[in-house]
Amino acid sequence: MRLRPLIVGLALILAAPVGSQSRWTVDAKPILDVKGVDDDGKVLFGTANWATRLANGTVAIADGATPAVQFITAEGKLIKSAGRAGQGPGDFRIITWIAQCAKDTVFAWDFAQMRITTYDAAGTLGRTFSFGNPGGPQTFSACSPSGALVMFGAPRRVPPSSAPDPNAGYAIMSMAASPMIIGPKGDTLTRLGEVALVDFVGTGRGGGAV
Repeated sequence: MRLRPLIVGLALILAAPVGSQSRWTVDAKPILDVKGVDDDGKVLFGTANWATRLANGTVAIADGATPAVQFITAEGKLIKSAGRAGQGPGDFRIITWIAQCAKDTVFAWDFAQMRITTYDAAGTLGRTFSFGNPGGPQTFSACSPSGALVMFGAPRRVPPSSAPDPNAGYAIMSMAASPMIIGPKGDTLTRLGEVALVDFVGTGRGGGAV
């Protein structure tokens, strides 16, 4: 199978489900290349934190620089800029993630306000709902086509599974958190047990990775 990437400032690869086949390649020619500026030099988006492509070919981009959701045609033309900096309905403080959590419905996640804002395919504001509190859910993960959301609670540092090697030149810090399923109206449906969330590797010299 040959797959063609969707490029929005960076490569977002439309990959096949894990385990569907043992080998696949990425087509050298992208399906779409949306540049940050148009032919006249007008800025379409400043920072592409995340993106999703709708059924009609429109690309919705979580623009962290504005912050706003930018709706751009398959030809790279800006249709609508939805949202602005603020705390009112449809406003954002830090927009870090968007996805289609229902058919042609964009869900935008504001990390700072712990709030979801929805838009239709034309960029019209739908609804806004908040959940969580300080020390509560902090990390958004994914959503289902039915509109259910997966959230992780505030991460907790856990001890390493084995003693660190004093000669390794690096250190590993592991974090765990409890996932929960949030309904499309912001209500908590299920709370699950704590699971491993992320490992941080640090060199002690300012370098490291997640």
